[in-house]
Amino acid sequence: MTARGLLTDDIRRDLNRLEDFTFRQHPRIHAEQERLGRLSKIVQNQIHQILSA
Repeated sequence: MTARGLLTDDIRRDLNRLEDFTFRQHPRIHAEQERLGRLSKIVQNQIHQILSA
């Protein structure tokens, strides 16, 4: 079975909701804004690749 075969309508819908996901600064756990931006970009790219498969 391929990854495409595992992509149900529910999963596709969930990924579409996450397409604009970005990490935000936590009030008690500091992370550099650049790191948060780069991690957000990674997640967005992965979502895009999954949905376009």
